[in-house]
Amino acid sequence: MHLSVHYCIILQELMEKCKKGLEKAREKPNQEKQMKIKLAESRRNIARQPSEVEVLKNQLVQLTQEVTQLQQLEKKLDKAERALAFSSPRKRKKIDELGVKQKAERIARLEKHIGESMEIRPKTPENDVEVALFIKNAYRLTEFQYKGLQKFAVNWSPLHHVKQREKDLIEAAGGLDTTEASVGWTNPAMAFGLYVQRLVETAWSTRMPDAVDVVIVADGGGDGAANMVKMGLFIPTGVPAPQSPFNVLLLSAYTGKESRENLITFCEKGLDFLNRLCKDKKFAVAGRRNACRVLLCSDLKVVPLILGIKAAGATQFCLNCTVERAEHKRAMTTDAGKRTYRDPLVSLLQEDVVCPPLHCLQGLTNSLAEEMKKDNPDEWKAVCDDLNIALSHLSKLMLNGRDGRRLVKSLAENGNPQFAIFSDVFSS
Repeated sequence: MHLSVHYCIILQELMEKCKKGLEKAREKPNQEKQMKIKLAESRRNIARQPSEVEVLKNQLVQLTQEVTQLQQLEKKLDKAERALAFSSPRKRKKIDELGVKQKAERIARLEKHIGESMEIRPKTPENDVEVALFIKNAYRLTEFQYKGLQKFAVNWSPLHHVKQREKDLIEAAGGLDTTEASVGWTNPAMAFGLYVQRLVETAWSTRMPDAVDVVIVADGGGDGAANMVKMGLFIPTGVPAPQSPFNVLLLSAYTGKESRENLITFCEKGLDFLNRLCKDKKFAVAGRRNACRVLLCSDLKVVPLILGIKAAGATQFCLNCTVERAEHKRAMTTDAGKRTYRDPLVSLLQEDVVCPPLHCLQGLTNSLAEEMKKDNPDEWKAVCDDLNIALSHLSKLMLNGRDGRRLVKSLAENGNPQFAIFSDVFSS
């Protein structure tokens, strides 16, 4: 009896356990289903959220738009500053002071971060010196500026190595003939060939024209013993500022007066080369022969010396004019171009002499300034104040090239009747 009761209890417990196990087995598919539902929802939520890459892309687009807006605002600010710069001298002074301050701040920031943001290093050690020399000459760096650049460079060539390499290249090109008072090429033809090759690579995009103009230039500058007379040439190209000093081949220079004897003494090799160029009317560079026309552009002091006609200050002072200097309104005289009294230093035709454009502009603008001052002194004073023309120029009525161009531009933009007179004279 007791055993049957005991077995009944055990059987009842087993049935309870089986029942609970069966219930758990029935609940398990439901739990898995709920887990799958939660997992799917999590995946959908993750898909809705932008990835880190998308966030960075959006930030980049936003920054680009902001930079574009800042550039547009900067252009508008520059335009407003230029317009404001012509309003009054006081405002111009404030703008200049602000510009100097901002430039100093930019330079300070650049010097602070340039070492971290960039590295200047030639590709191979063999061309370190020539690459450094090219950069120094291409960007017209002074020795002080080059030393400043060297602070931020890695393994950059020292300045004395660069100067020595430049000296070696000059000697390889024919060298410089230096005396106590002069300097000049010992082989001007080779120097001219190197000059033309540089133009082929920079100005003509490796294709040289079949015919070019070679313009001889000569002028003196300085006072007294410091007067330096330079003679050289340049070839006009399509690049800006073709008459820039950096586009001129200097053949020779000397310290002294502008005289025929000094030109013969110190510029002999350069004059011989120019005469051969005038005679041949062609030259050869890199195996190719090109035609050329030789012109002369200088002032009324140097041109007579080169052509062997009456010098400046004489009765016949200009090879083109047939008037006397003192009474040019009524006294006519013999054509000075035919009054040669010495052999020319360079064999040129009279029509190959070009009037210096800067001197012509200065002469016309100075005449215009004189007429404006006589006609209406108050208006002339106001124009000078607006253009910030120096008072020293006002007293002498001698405008430099920059002031003359600004005066003509201002009169043209404002529709001043004086400009019509100027344009008629200049066009004729």
